[in-house]
Amino acid sequence: MVPQRYQANSQLGTWVHTQRRQYKLMTEGKKSSMTKEKADALDSIGFFWAAKNSASTSAGRGIPSGENENLSDSSDHGESDKAT
Repeated sequence: MVPQRYQANSQLGTWVHTQRRQYKLMTEGKKSSMTKEKADALDSIGFFWAAKNSASTSAGRGIPSGENENLSDSSDHGESDKAT
């Protein structure tokens, strides 16, 4: 997972933070550069929408915990543990 303040690559941390914020705005019905297509594409690579895993949902997409094995703790924007 990539934290917002990722020392190894600060630009990546900033990008991840932006994706998470834009996704949140989109889900709240507010103006956002995130689209469903972009969100689906990021989902397909295992992007983490929530920085911290909540007790009731995983990855911020309404998946009950335990149903997504690729979850781990992160911060306010999308992160991925997967290397491509």
